[in-house]
Amino acid sequence: MSLQTRFVLYFGVGIVFFVFLITVAVFNRMEGAMSSQLLKQFHYDATHRISFLDNEFLTMFNELHTYTRLPMYRSMRYHELTLNSGGFKNDIRQLELYFYELIQEQPYLSSITFIDSKAFEVFKVEKKGISSNLRDLSLNKQVMFLSTLEKDKTMTITVRSNGNFNGFIIWIPVFVSSDTRYGLLRFELDKDLLIEKVNALLNFEEESACVFAKGDLLLEISKTQGICMTQDTDTWRIDQSLQLPGLDWKLALLVNKESVLKDIVSLKRLVFAFIFPAIALTSLLFTVLFSRHILKDIRLLVSAAKTIGEGNALEAPPLNRTDELGSLAVQLKKSSELIEENKKALEEKNSELEAFSYTLAHDLRSPLRSIASFSQILREEFKDKLDREGLDFLERILNASNRMSILIEDILNLSRITKSEIIISRVSLSDLAQTIMDQLKRRDDKRKFNVIIKSDMFADGDIQLLGLVLENILGNAWKYTGKNTLTEIEFGSKMQDGLNVYFIRDNGAGFDMKYVDKLFKPFQRLHMSADFEGTGVGLTSVKRMITRHNGRIWIESLKDIGTTVYFTLWETPVAQLGKKGS
Repeated sequence: MSLQTRFVLYFGVGIVFFVFLITVAVFNRMEGAMSSQLLKQFHYDATHRISFLDNEFLTMFNELHTYTRLPMYRSMRYHELTLNSGGFKNDIRQLELYFYELIQEQPYLSSITFIDSKAFEVFKVEKKGISSNLRDLSLNKQVMFLSTLEKDKTMTITVRSNGNFNGFIIWIPVFVSSDTRYGLLRFELDKDLLIEKVNALLNFEEESACVFAKGDLLLEISKTQGICMTQDTDTWRIDQSLQLPGLDWKLALLVNKESVLKDIVSLKRLVFAFIFPAIALTSLLFTVLFSRHILKDIRLLVSAAKTIGEGNALEAPPLNRTDELGSLAVQLKKSSELIEENKKALEEKNSELEAFSYTLAHDLRSPLRSIASFSQILREEFKDKLDREGLDFLERILNASNRMSILIEDILNLSRITKSEIIISRVSLSDLAQTIMDQLKRRDDKRKFNVIIKSDMFADGDIQLLGLVLENILGNAWKYTGKNTLTEIEFGSKMQDGLNVYFIRDNGAGFDMKYVDKLFKPFQRLHMSADFEGTGVGLTSVKRMITRHNGRIWIESLKDIGTTVYFTLWETPVAQLGKKGS
């Protein structure tokens, strides 16, 4: 994943996610505040509307009370006391006609009945007509109980049919004086009156109203069936008693919270469906444009770091900025200058050390040659004058001189490897390895062996140095498998992490991996000279030659099992290094 992609994902998506969280938080806060405010408003408004309904009923009751104070009742009482039956009948007729006109004008007034003080039902006025001299109600307990109502008092009774609410009856006593009771008026009102009054309270379609009588549902006006009996937390509700004489009625106004908040919900949907995606797209676009500017400078810094990593010097700071990236660019320039200074100092020291090693090794050759020559003359000409112990000492001097000569030669070769110029060409590693193995086989033609060399392995490099690399590694494999009944050596290659890794595997003596760090140091050996000959310089030379080909070398081994040597070439491509190695 590229840096720009990560930048857009982390920074851009981070901004979008942050804006999303802020938007959600703002809308939740707005919704909560509006919900709280609207709930208070609903409670306040619903309370006032129910109080208004109470006032309407109170006005209606007061109006009904006026019908108990008509002058006809006193006239009837007078004619009754004076035994004027004609006048009494005329008064009753006037009262019947008055109530008949009234009941025609009032659509929710079903009937009006007058019962005199003797509990006789004098008349009953309905919309369809008038009925007179109906019946004696002196044995009706309800009528007898209501006959005891005090002046200006009212009794209201609910009318039900098969459990359903059909209307209600209002009983009002008639007094012709402050203490003279003259009868009862019975007003029967249709349920549509209550339905109309309650419907008038509702402000919008989603609102519902419920009327309860002593806890039982009397009337439900709602689009949602059964809402009056549910306790839903998403429904706002206000309950208040109705001040109706003789009735324990309670009115509840309900509204679903979502219907009240539908405007803000619609706004939220609009924001998240259109506005928020636009903001997110703008944020991502801004992030891409901003990241391109930043990443351009970062790429310059990466390129500068890569230049330093390849051993080249920076001519100038890669950026001209005053922020942290500019400071990093200045530090890279300083690091490049410091590395260049250290590189030059190290090259001088290495040159001095190599010159000293070369001179020392070269100067040691002459006296060492003299020691070897005189020891050889002494052994040949004075052999009969030396005893066995003297001859043993002389043999040891000759062996030590030969070993010293080999060491000096290895040191000189190591110095030459460091100084020599690399000439790059296309080299067949398979052919080089096969030539080396043929030479080794001829030296020990009695050994049983199984050698596998992968065909068509090519590499760019110095043919002489690569030949020395394979000669050392294959020579070690041949040497350390010398005590085996069957020598097994394999030279192959494989792809690993995008690089071509070469390997040489054997079934030789192996070694303990805790000593692996000693392998590439000069004159460090992991086996006794009596077991396996050698000077301890070979792998040091191999590592230098591999390093000059910009590669790596490492070894894996198991004692008495075998060893595998791995190496790579040109981990930085040849084209980037030029035709000559560093």
